[in-house]
Amino acid sequence: MKSVVIFSSRYGSTARAAAALAQRVGADLVDIGKSKPNLNSYDKVIVGGPIFAGSLPANLKKFCTENQTALLSKRLGLFICCAREGQEAVDQLNAAFPAELTSHASVSAVLGGAVILEKHNFLIKALLKKVGLTESFSRLNEDALNSLVGAVQA
Repeated sequence: MKSVVIFSSRYGSTARAAAALAQRVGADLVDIGKSKPNLNSYDKVIVGGPIFAGSLPANLKKFCTENQTALLSKRLGLFICCAREGQEAVDQLNAAFPAELTSHASVSAVLGGAVILEKHNFLIKALLKKVGLTESFSRLNEDALNSLVGAVQA
């Protein structure tokens, strides 16, 4: 079975998580911002992106919507990277993708996230501070990544 990890990344943390995932499962890696995969070439598809201002990047949402029928015919995994943890992160994961894809996915995960304040302009920094994010951090949840890998390989 041929696998692909399709992702969008805004500041790089999702790209790092997607690359680690693809490497561990032996999947092709496709940055949706740079190229469009031919889904007919794959049996397993893993789609993920960052949550910024409460949602996935527009290019990834568009990809999911335009390819929903094809994605529903595949073994599907979903993941997000976000600044939140616990139930709040799970809620973001469940709200991020179209309901049909979320229901169809055999596995989904929150792989951690990052906020690098130095990469943001003044306005974004002020908004992040308002929601309680006052320090930069970067964390990849290895347990969640390993669980996702195990589920994909099963």
